[in-house]
Amino acid sequence: MMKFMKRALSLLISAMLLLGCFALAEEAPLLPIAIVSYDLTDEATTAALSALIEPKENALTRWERVVLSDGREAWVICQFDQATMSNAWSRVIDAETQEVLQEDTTDTGFFATAQARWESAKGIYALWSIQDKMLFDRLYAMAPCYGEPVEGDLTQEEALAAALNVTGLTAADYDAVGYGYIMGSSEQNGTWQVFFVKGSEVVSTVNLDARDATILLVEPDEEGNG
Repeated sequence: MMKFMKRALSLLISAMLLLGCFALAEEAPLLPIAIVSYDLTDEATTAALSALIEPKENALTRWERVVLSDGREAWVICQFDQATMSNAWSRVIDAETQEVLQEDTTDTGFFATAQARWESAKGIYALWSIQDKMLFDRLYAMAPCYGEPVEGDLTQEEALAAALNVTGLTAADYDAVGYGYIMGSSEQNGTWQVFFVKGSEVVSTVNLDARDATILLVEPDEEGNG
């Protein structure tokens, strides 16, 4: 009987600790998961956006309508000060109630607080999927440039092989590999980004031409800079 009571007490304490851990765990951050289409010629949409956007002098305003991780639709609105090229403001606003769900500001031109919110759910930026990097860039960058590989580009495996060749890294030097893709133009090929990660640190980054594997950037360089 005593053994049974001790066992029951042990299980009860374990359950309480487990519940305590769940209680202390932070609520998952609310994140955009996809961009949805909308009709900008629709008068109701135009009126709603006019009410949501606060005009700022010299500001470039960008917005997208998104689905959030809780199923709601929202507007992600960013304004960039074109005079300073560094001050910017962002709001995530419920599309139905106009409630402000999130606000971010920056004086560096980069929304670090928004990225930190995403990283708390997805892990470090280097290991986000290409699609997540593209979505974040489209929502929060003044001039979005991230995309997906196109026909004729090197495969992900070919980009990795080229990056390994230039860095000389071995399997013991990294735990995981992340990828990004910067879109090209009619005059310039796209760019593969390859991130080598050990633990939670990026140990090396390689940018290479997505068509011919020309190395564009290696960090750290041969002198250890970067």
